[in-house]
Amino acid sequence: MRFEVSRFLKPANVTIGIILLMGAVSSGGFAMGSSHNNGHMDIQVPASFGDLEGYVAPGDSEVLPTGLLRIYSTKDIQSVAGLPEAVQAQAALVRKLDPLSLQSGIQDATDAAAQLGVTPSDFDRVAYSSAGKRAKSNRILAVEGENGSRAFFVARIAADQPDGAVSGIFHCVEQAQLPVAYRATYLGKIAPSTLIEIKEEICQKPKM
Repeated sequence: MRFEVSRFLKPANVTIGIILLMGAVSSGGFAMGSSHNNGHMDIQVPASFGDLEGYVAPGDSEVLPTGLLRIYSTKDIQSVAGLPEAVQAQAALVRKLDPLSLQSGIQDATDAAAQLGVTPSDFDRVAYSSAGKRAKSNRILAVEGENGSRAFFVARIAADQPDGAVSGIFHCVEQAQLPVAYRATYLGKIAPSTLIEIKEEICQKPKM
């Protein structure tokens, strides 16, 4: 399935297949005594996601075994103490995207985010270590769900390969109730057309 970047402005015509329920492998890493249970959990990559890979955030020294994804989480996006500094800084950027008016489905929110003072480069500056070379992010894709649930994916997406596998960071925001819950995970080999399925698995199924 191929997406043109310009078409992200419209609801994506993506059929959501049945995805096997994915259980949590561990829920370690939570700050003891934290009122918001800030920390991380590792979950298995569903077989239906193919070569999808997971990575850890800078500052996280705990090894992530192959075949797992690490989800950083807080029950209050305004209270992120205990999470890696790179994740805390990204949560602050995601909070600035709250005023965005989004359509249902996958869409390109890059220009709208820029009007709020948030760019892909802003995420890159705080999300990655300065060591090593990597492709600079150029898109902020949004996935609007039901009941105030939304997600953002920040990555570099080539104009001539809009659905090519890329690396990026996926952010979940649950706005249906207060406080607003937030999750973030570093992903590799992800096709933008699968973001709705990714959102279902990462934002909604794992229970912290």
